[in-house]
Amino acid sequence: MLKSIFWLGVIIVLLLAASYIWRDDFPWLARLHQELAMPPLPTAVDPLPAPSGKVVVYRWQDEQGNWHFDSQPPRDQAYERLVLDPDVNLMPGGGQ
Repeated sequence: MLKSIFWLGVIIVLLLAASYIWRDDFPWLARLHQELAMPPLPTAVDPLPAPSGKVVVYRWQDEQGNWHFDSQPPRDQAYERLVLDPDVNLMPGGGQ
């Protein structure tokens, strides 16, 4: 009896592995894997809040090379966290 349970487990594992390997060949398998997939983790709260009087901006570059800036970081791309002081002039003056 124990031997048959073992072989049943082996067969189930092999079927699951085969369904994962061939999921792109069979649309119903792809849908099944999507339904069984774990949902994405919730976005974490920014661990480093902006210091008093400062502004946090996130910057990232997309596949076409365009730069994006936002107050929230993207979920699926690498980004850079910028802390800006709104009281500082970042552009040098051109006065004469």
